Amino acid sequence: MALGLGYMGVDAALKNYADWTDRIAGGELPFAKPERPQGIERNMVVTMWDFSTPKYYLHDGISTDRDNPQAQRQRPIYGAPEESTDMVPVLDPVNHARPSSSCPSQTASLPQ
Repeated sequence: MALGLGYMGVDAALKNYADWTDRIAGGELPFAKPERPQGIERNMVVTMWDFSTPKYYLHDGISTDRDNPQAQRQRPIYGAPEESTDMVPVLDPVNHARPSSSCPSQTASLPQ
């Protein structure tokens, strides 16, 4: 988003952002109401899990091979937190468990 705003130039980006926030504060709504899902789209269920800790930012989670999504179904999901910890968060969606493991590092002073 910042890159896109940068192409406008700082002054134009700030002017447009200020105008947009002023319109929202004044009660302006989008011109069209988003449509409700129709047909097969209504069958989608999204389940969100917070399986890290509030202390560390979780960058990514991986559960399978992207070329073969059926390869690791019903298996744990492994998280990739920021570099300030050696903790590897794990989510087991089948058993509703959040175990974590420690990844060996060269620096023994990293927080657990």
